[in-house]
Amino acid sequence: CPSVSASNQAKPHQEEEEEEEGGGGEEEEEEEEEEEEEEEEERRRRRRRRRRRRRRRRRRRKKKKKKKKKKEEEEEEEEEEEDDDEEEEEDDEEEEDDEEEEEEEEEKEEEEEEEEDGSFCSNTYGQSRVHHMNTSDKSPPA
Repeated sequence: CPSVSASNQAKPHQEEEEEEEGGGGEEEEEEEEEEEEEEEEERRRRRRRRRRRRRRRRRRRKKKKKKKKKKEEEEEEEEEEEDDDEEEEEDDEEEEDDEEEEEEEEEKEEEEEEEEDGSFCSNTYGQSRVHHMNTSDKSPPA
């Protein structure tokens, strides 16, 4: 029966084709899986890079902010020191002025006391001169 043998012959050939197609399907699936894995791995790499970049940026910003803050604090300290120095100078000047005033007042008081006692030089000199003039010569001084 040639028809039976022909159908038998066609069947094994068909099975081979199906196996090849099926086998090819498995290879395609493997290739797709590999591609998906590679894509996933690429996504992971990108995510890692992004995270690293963000971390670096954050660190830089934080460092910059810290540095800026430190600089501002140092400037503030310097200003405070300058203010303190100025205040100290003003206090010193005031103290000196107060001392000078005090000395002047003491000198005035001493002069007034001497004038009251009659022991002030010019006063004494004037009295003795007047006395001298009165005794020796009655004419007014020249």
